[in-house]
Amino acid sequence: MSADDLVNVLTQSLFIAISAITLAHAIRRPRRVTIDIALLFGAFAGIFFVGWITDHVAAADNQFVDSAQTALLVILPYLLLRVVADFMTVSAKLQQGAALALAVLLISIAASGSELPSWLVIGIGIYFVGLGMYASWEFARGARRARGVTARRLYAAASGSVFVGLVILIAVIRSLAPSLDSVGTDIAVRAMTLFAGLSYFLAFSPPRLLRRAWQEPELRDLLARVAVLPRRPDMITIVRELEDGAAATLGAAQASIGLWDAERQTIRFERDGQSSEIHSGERIVGRVFATQQAIFSENAPRDDPDYAADYLMYGAVAVLAAPITAGTRELGVLTVFTPRAPIFAEDDLQLV
Repeated sequence: MSADDLVNVLTQSLFIAISAITLAHAIRRPRRVTIDIALLFGAFAGIFFVGWITDHVAAADNQFVDSAQTALLVILPYLLLRVVADFMTVSAKLQQGAALALAVLLISIAASGSELPSWLVIGIGIYFVGLGMYASWEFARGARRARGVTARRLYAAASGSVFVGLVILIAVIRSLAPSLDSVGTDIAVRAMTLFAGLSYFLAFSPPRLLRRAWQEPELRDLLARVAVLPRRPDMITIVRELEDGAAATLGAAQASIGLWDAERQTIRFERDGQSSEIHSGERIVGRVFATQQAIFSENAPRDDPDYAADYLMYGAVAVLAAPITAGTRELGVLTVFTPRAPIFAEDDLQLV
């Protein structure tokens, strides 16, 4: 087996494995983010599967097979854009424009047959590379603002998008200038595709052991803070440090601790000199305290509509909350807010 064949087998195996993992996760936890990721890797697996049919079932001249493979390739950047939108805010106009451009390209591919005209090849390249680079930029920008596990995963996603964009750019150049074809270029393309798969694997489907390893530095830092908390001058300072450590460990935007006030029978939050109180059983936080059970809400404004404005004001879309209890003594609630529902929400809730 040549080096090119080995890299090709490894790449296909990796993408197919990720496709199976993400599909299983989407079936177990059917949320928009898990479904979008499963669709993205399903398209990758579909491209490799159609390529296998072309290579082994003598379908190289089958117009339908060629068009199907090209169509799956063109769908990839749009699916990637949807995944970006699951992690951060993407303009609705951009999403609509990308969907319209995708429809035009798919119709053009179906009408052109197996031999695509140069203008269509260039259009596919611009669409793919443009959205791919946009995704890379957004993932990297999000990583710079994030912390902990979230930052590491976003950097990995950005790297994967760069590699995919380079692969398509090279493919477009070779299609327009066949004289540039060479064995070295083939190996480089295979290697970049493999690196893209590895990067996406780390971003969207990392094994639990790796996720825990990514969380460990922030968790160690939090434990180091806990060791010196008794020296802090007051409870408010202690709570602030615990909140900051919890947010860093989860890679979340914000964490908040509410302490139980037995005299007033409320959960009391203090932030920036202002205080608020929530009764047991009221809102998501109150339900957590009343039931002493952790809760994950993918969309807090929807699940708690009477207080939707409060959640939106703080950019708190997803909420992970768990009771703080020492033995039989109920002390309060730890709540972590994120602007997007985390992919591995169940693991994150367990950590909370």
